[in-house]
Amino acid sequence: MELLQQLAAADVELVRILSAAEDPRDGFACVFVDDRDAAYDITEHLIQLGHQRIGFLWGGAEHRSSPERFKGYESALKDYDIPLDKKLVIPGDYSFDDGFRGARRLLALPNRPTAIFGSNDEIAAGVLAAAKSLGLNVPFDLSIAGFEDSPFSRQSWPALTTAKQATEDIARHATQRLIAELRRESAATPASVGNEGFSPELVIRGSTGPLRPR
Repeated sequence: MELLQQLAAADVELVRILSAAEDPRDGFACVFVDDRDAAYDITEHLIQLGHQRIGFLWGGAEHRSSPERFKGYESALKDYDIPLDKKLVIPGDYSFDDGFRGARRLLALPNRPTAIFGSNDEIAAGVLAAAKSLGLNVPFDLSIAGFEDSPFSRQSWPALTTAKQATEDIARHATQRLIAELRRESAATPASVGNEGFSPELVIRGSTGPLRPR
């Protein structure tokens, strides 16, 4: 917020793209992405497949999207009366390597998870590699979900269940909003309309399946 105030004081026009469940209404233009709602949908999808021990691998905690995605995961568990097991929640970064290491930690537990939700597709691809290194069949032995619908999700085998972000649309709207703000400023016209939000959509692919008794 301090940086935004400094930019505003310097008359720098900007439009942010940020992760938020709703319009922050802080006086600064933005396009916000409801990662929390999308993460809820992913977790609910896994729960409805019968999974209750669902691991969660964080992205970098300094990114606003990470706690938003965790809140969605946490809310879905709560709504389905599934206790949050802190042993199933692993800190990390948005990387393949952290996905691999985090999955190995989870899969080494005596009562390992039957599904793992990686905070992005790169993490989830690392989970998939870890599962295969242990001889696990995905999704029969372990369901895996990611987030963002990046090339990692489509090029993996099996392809990853994920949340599709309309990245091009988000960028287009942010650009259009910035151009509108610049024109408004040059014409000294009143403030523009409110901020616009997007919600990533659940994409179900071959990496998730019904819980199978061990």
